[in-house]
Amino acid sequence: MNSRIFLTACFALPVFCGAIDQSLAQTQLENSTNPPLSTEITTSRIGKGISLIGNLGKPLGRKMEITGKPATSDKAPPNALRIATVDGRKLSSPISIEIRGQLRIEPDVGYTLRGYETGEYVGYPEWIPLDEKKPYRFYTYFVLTKLVAIDKPKPTPPATVDP
Repeated sequence: MNSRIFLTACFALPVFCGAIDQSLAQTQLENSTNPPLSTEITTSRIGKGISLIGNLGKPLGRKMEITGKPATSDKAPPNALRIATVDGRKLSSPISIEIRGQLRIEPDVGYTLRGYETGEYVGYPEWIPLDEKKPYRFYTYFVLTKLVAIDKPKPTPPATVDP
């Protein structure tokens, strides 16, 4: 009698486990195409197997070289560049980002900078009763570690008047 139970378990278990594996694979597929709305992790896990990807497409804190020109939009952050390339790769659409460090962005000048993107929470949480408040969100910016190049426009020669 014990041998019958053992044989039944030997044949039924793989079929049952196969159904579980298939169900698990289907759940993983559904989750990959429809990710959960939020995932909670402790801050101590960030940097230990968990990386935050910045707006420039690289993990926060990763060394990179960027090129860009001053961001002129009213919605652009202060002292911002409109980034065209990251590590020599052209972005599909430029991204405006604040530059922090010993650099004041001048109009009509192109810059190549080395540094890293990082961030912080800004604004106020929903539960703080303020009439006018900035939403609580994660804000990224670029920290300058080296000014690689400045591309100033060439001055136009003064017009000459023939006498």
